[in-house]
Amino acid sequence: MSTNQLSRKNRPAIHPAIFLIAVLLAFFAAYAHSQQIHQISFNGSSWMDQNLNGALASGFTGIAAFQTVPNQQTHVYYVDNSVNYDVHQLFYNGTSWSDEDLTVVSGAARGAIGPSAVAGFPVGNFQYVYYIGSESDVHQLLYDNARWTDTDLSATAGGPTASARSPRYTRASVRSIPGGVADRAVPSGKLSSRGPRQELPLP
Repeated sequence: MSTNQLSRKNRPAIHPAIFLIAVLLAFFAAYAHSQQIHQISFNGSSWMDQNLNGALASGFTGIAAFQTVPNQQTHVYYVDNSVNYDVHQLFYNGTSWSDEDLTVVSGAARGAIGPSAVAGFPVGNFQYVYYIGSESDVHQLLYDNARWTDTDLSATAGGPTASARSPRYTRASVRSIPGGVADRAVPSGKLSSRGPRQELPLP
């Protein structure tokens, strides 16, 4: 009998329960990469968590959020983690949250696979959203109070392709001011839970 045969013969069998646990852990680990967007808000006395019930999103997606005026409507933008990697908008109409697939309604390119940067800002109720497309071009999605349109800024400007690993941005502080919401962003990884909280100055 060969040494390899002896080694296989003496190797302990994997217990079915251990195998099942391993399969379940792999399933939950895979599912953890496809989660829905949540809102964590403070009502003056306690923190609340709310599932906004949008499309499944990757933990690596960038998120842009702002409030439009004068309707004071909150909007959240992200790239989903489906087969399509579409750009989505979650918006609150004062009563409930709704999800809209902006890639479908605008005919825009799908988002880049993997870590994705998403940025945006409002001008009144006009909404400007920027992301890296599947072809590595930078795209602008614009809502002009009537419809969503897509512009390939890289192609229009003749610029180079972008990397899906471009620095993403995290909202550092958001404070309401008359006429809208002012915020600042800092590169991901620059915020730390250690040390005193720092708020960036308003203009």
